[in-house]
Amino acid sequence: VAFHPFKTLHEYEFCLANAEPNKFKDMEARAIKDKNIFLAEQKAKDKTKVLSPNGSKKEDSCRVDDNTDYQTQKGLFAMEGIISLKICRNKCNDDSRCGAWTWGKTRDTWSLTNMCFLKVVHGDESIIKIHDSKVVSGLPCRRSKEAESSRPKKGDEPSSALMNNFELIGENLPEPMLPDLPLGLLYCFSLMIPGSYEQALLAWQYAHRTNLFACDASTVYSNKSVEVADGLVTHVVNNSLHCEKGGEFGTVLNTDIFMAVWRRVIMDALFANYSWTVKVDPDSVFVAHRLRDSLDTIEEDSSGVYLNNCKMGLHGPLEVLSRKAIVAWGRGSQKCFSHFYKLCSGPCLWGEDMFIDQCLEKVLKVKRVLMSKLLTEAHCDPPEDWESCEDNSSIAFHPFKTLAAYEKCLKTTTISNEDVDKFRFK
Repeated sequence: VAFHPFKTLHEYEFCLANAEPNKFKDMEARAIKDKNIFLAEQKAKDKTKVLSPNGSKKEDSCRVDDNTDYQTQKGLFAMEGIISLKICRNKCNDDSRCGAWTWGKTRDTWSLTNMCFLKVVHGDESIIKIHDSKVVSGLPCRRSKEAESSRPKKGDEPSSALMNNFELIGENLPEPMLPDLPLGLLYCFSLMIPGSYEQALLAWQYAHRTNLFACDASTVYSNKSVEVADGLVTHVVNNSLHCEKGGEFGTVLNTDIFMAVWRRVIMDALFANYSWTVKVDPDSVFVAHRLRDSLDTIEEDSSGVYLNNCKMGLHGPLEVLSRKAIVAWGRGSQKCFSHFYKLCSGPCLWGEDMFIDQCLEKVLKVKRVLMSKLLTEAHCDPPEDWESCEDNSSIAFHPFKTLAAYEKCLKTTTISNEDVDKFRFK
């Protein structure tokens, strides 16, 4: 009956022409014409002149232009593996030839993700700004000596208060003992915001023994004690569960929240009795027995193993760690924070998933195994029809935030013969 939103004339016309081709048969040609006009106008708007860093007017050179590519007449060089816009900007700051920089913030594009492009700006040359939602750009941020001395520098140590936020195992948090033989394969946990859609999803999942409740043991954490269903009460984490969006990727800055959750998980020590621990979001359609089958070929490493669920890096809706990997994570979380604090000249504005991925692989050297079918989700280059959940080899799908959509996805993906006897729906 309706499609929404279409905020430009050419997009609106295209949609209308496709929706009712007999009535609006001439509209597609008009839409093409309007699109060309729109693009020409947009290009003219985007070609905004920016003063060269050597210009006479004052400009906040430390400002960052999101969704913008800075184009100059000559590039300096490009670097891969630059994991933060702060690091990219610092690379520009450190090279006197660099007059502008652009960093690939997108998480799913080869040759652009985590790429840093340094650019030369000659004399009075004007930089052209082009809209590009996959990048962020800026000028070198070479502050005055007074301002520079007041902010963290590369190599500076974080304060003890900041370090305490990242302590999972330490003087006041003893390390759990790992039994020689685990009691089972999977321990799963979720974090729930009380009173939200997550609570209704978890109550339904508990009734049908799906998602985390199909594991050998499970826990739901929240910031207050809540009876989600008869027999299911949340374990309390001392945190408000409020977080902002932002950082390099415009993602939820939830690292502090999940550090509090991981601290409680390690203190509770239930994970120690199971070979693998799964952190799963309530809106993930997680088929636990498929994960069991997939883990048969993965052997525990001396320092642990964790699974990567996306070719562009770990995504948070489903995180799978062996019990030795959790111990390594608990022992080394402060080491990781200190390492990246120095690298980013202050706290890196990352979500929990990127922090734990970078920590385990880059700093703690925990074995990382890519499992391409572990997670199918909107933010990791999924196939066009992924929301149909017809792929019965995928272990999890995300996100499905309404009960109707969740139940439909689960039913669809578990129609195959090997799944049909494992679920019962009311």
